Amino acid sequence: MDEIKSSEKYYVRFLNIISDSFMNPLLQLASHSKNKITEDQVRTIFRNIDDLRRLHEAVYIQMQQTRNMPSIFLNQDIISVYTSYVDGFEKAMTVINSLKNNNVFLDFLHEKRQDNGTGGLNLLSFLIMPIQRITRYYKLLFDIKNHTRKHDTGDETSEEEKKQARLEREEYPRYQQVLDKLDHLYRSVCERRGKLENAAKVLNVQNRVRGKYDSLYSSDRQYLREGEFEKNASGKLFYLFLFDDLLLWCNTKYEFRGSLPLHHVTVSHYTEVKDKVGFKIGVFDSSDPKAKPEDSKLICICANAKEKSDWMKKITDAVVASHALINIRKVFRSGSISVNEVERGSVRKGSLSLSQRSHSISTSQLSQLGGPDLATVQEPK
Repeated sequence: MDEIKSSEKYYVRFLNIISDSFMNPLLQLASHSKNKITEDQVRTIFRNIDDLRRLHEAVYIQMQQTRNMPSIFLNQDIISVYTSYVDGFEKAMTVINSLKNNNVFLDFLHEKRQDNGTGGLNLLSFLIMPIQRITRYYKLLFDIKNHTRKHDTGDETSEEEKKQARLEREEYPRYQQVLDKLDHLYRSVCERRGKLENAAKVLNVQNRVRGKYDSLYSSDRQYLREGEFEKNASGKLFYLFLFDDLLLWCNTKYEFRGSLPLHHVTVSHYTEVKDKVGFKIGVFDSSDPKAKPEDSKLICICANAKEKSDWMKKITDAVVASHALINIRKVFRSGSISVNEVERGSVRKGSLSLSQRSHSISTSQLSQLGGPDLATVQEPK
């Protein structure tokens, strides 16, 4: 019971940040046509966030006034408010993607990442929170129900214990009512959450990296991980981003410096300098027999041997999977395999070691919300 109240307090705070630190200032920017961002775009990005904020301010107040948790959730219009938000999330991502080259928008996001009021979190970290929150509610309420007595145990001796047992007997079926009410929404969000969280991660990278490059946003592209390295043993630092089909890198000012499709990538040990631990990113185009392979397009000096080993494995796994997907597409074109076989599971993305599991790196406040933030690193199984 205390956990759901405590997490609700933080959640209301985060919803207020979304509205006050992001939505309202962007609406102010949109009021000036020179900024090339419209009010409709801002409204689409934030959808019904004010409805969510009002809903949860009311929920939090009621949580302080009563221990009857089921009545709070049964009396609030949670389903329609969250359904509207979830259904509009992908459209919000599309609008954010369309602002890739809008310097006013990107400068605003950069400023907010430096703002103490946002805790250093980015816009996408906040926008994904309601998606994560609905699954957290279901699990917390399920746990509370399982710790609620259905009937007397016979161990109640004092009047207070008997009173508590009676209240729990009355509440037990109501917890089930709440879970039944949330069930369809919970299942729908569970099915889409991974995809939506990944889309937010991809867009977060795009919002940080400035420069001329193709849009990163794609329904198929998977964010895998990112890291900081010393470049070419020069002492200069840079950032490397790994996706399931692409490597992208930029300098420490997040200015784009290059990218490579994974099916052209090779990775090997860097041994040229004894006191440096790292790996080399090379280029090889198997489709061009005249092309000469380049084994050190980019040299990544790591902090330690473990980091080097982890990154080399992740890149190698992703390269192998990328080649496998290309080969499957060739088989499709040849007609040797059908879409139905893929749908039946004869050929699955997971069989190519592309399935993902996430390892959350989050603040204690974010962990109370029950979902990974956008600092999450995802690794192939």
